[in-house]
Amino acid sequence: MTPKQREELYWQSPTTNRIDLNDDGEFIEFTAHFKYLGSYFSFDLTDDMDIKNRITKANQAMGALRHFWRNPYADLKAKKLIFLAIPANLLLWGCETWALRQSHIDKLNVFWHRAIRNILGIRMSEVIDDDHITNKQIRKIFHDIPDAETILNARSTTYLGKVTRSPDQHPPKLLMTAWVKNPRPKSGVLSTNKKAMVRSLNALLPEETTETFTMNCKRTNTTITKTRQNPNGKLSNWYHIALDKKLWEWHIYKLTHPNSPIPPKPSPTRPSANPASSDESNHNNSHHSNKNRSDEQRHSNRRTNNNRNTNNQNQQDTPHPNSNHTNSNYNPDLVGRTRLDSIRALGLNDNASTLEIKHRFRRLSLTYHPDKYDPTLGISKDAATAHFQLLNNAYTYLREEH
Repeated sequence: MTPKQREELYWQSPTTNRIDLNDDGEFIEFTAHFKYLGSYFSFDLTDDMDIKNRITKANQAMGALRHFWRNPYADLKAKKLIFLAIPANLLLWGCETWALRQSHIDKLNVFWHRAIRNILGIRMSEVIDDDHITNKQIRKIFHDIPDAETILNARSTTYLGKVTRSPDQHPPKLLMTAWVKNPRPKSGVLSTNKKAMVRSLNALLPEETTETFTMNCKRTNTTITKTRQNPNGKLSNWYHIALDKKLWEWHIYKLTHPNSPIPPKPSPTRPSANPASSDESNHNNSHHSNKNRSDEQRHSNRRTNNNRNTNNQNQQDTPHPNSNHTNSNYNPDLVGRTRLDSIRALGLNDNASTLEIKHRFRRLSLTYHPDKYDPTLGISKDAATAHFQLLNNAYTYLREEH
């Protein structure tokens, strides 16, 4: 049954008739689709309307950027980044909760490759008649960009990893393992979000989700061993990996960069043991544990005092903002290019934290900004402006580095 036929049956049902509230003509109308927070919700619990709207929005963005796509001086990698930032984001907005069927994925991939061909200036005749350029070759030309299904799987598993690592009282995590005991009614929804998530998990972890099972063949009276990917998304196959953020992100990077060098696989993190909380030593070694806690408290106080002294020393070594332009322990040509010269241009020590860098730049901006110029600074306004530009280059480099 097509979506149009389902909608016709919806309107023919007596339960969707208009509800009259009073004799003044006030009434409540039913609706087949409504928009909430940028996503469309349909009466039949399918995502056809939402996906259609997403493709329309992405097409509009492609048209608005057509002058940029046609610009011969724009770098192809820059075009790829802009495509991923605007049309691709509009296309896959809210895809983490979509109940996708294969027809939906095909529609997304059709738009994806058509948009890339438009950016590259490849005509359809070159795809069909002349050179027979495949979609894989088109993606390779466009800096090895993955297809829409791979990006969708990466987004879904990224969201699933965040839910897995969230607190146990978080509603999405509670619903992740929830189930309904009643059997699914016939002629129900065509697909579910769980099936889409399981498909993404199988694409992300093909080895971990592959299961081996045996079945008896009645015709030959033999046992056959087969393999299949986990159809139900068992938690034992992927949950322990999702709890490790670095390992989970490594698998996502491996999925989205199949033709790039893969960084070394991070070793799985293990929970650190806390001997002070073990039940075995609570009764037998109470005296020793109290002594150890006392020693640890003294060491902690000593470290705190050392940190305070270090901070005081750093504050004393940091020059006053009004004399920052007199620093000579850095190379102005390397400011904004190396960390050492950039951080020294701000008048900070080499081990300054991100917060210290931020606060220091704000204080210097109040002194050297052209709009804040004071003749008592001892230099001209042009020199103060030039020094502010130098500080801005240093801060921009350090911020991007972190």
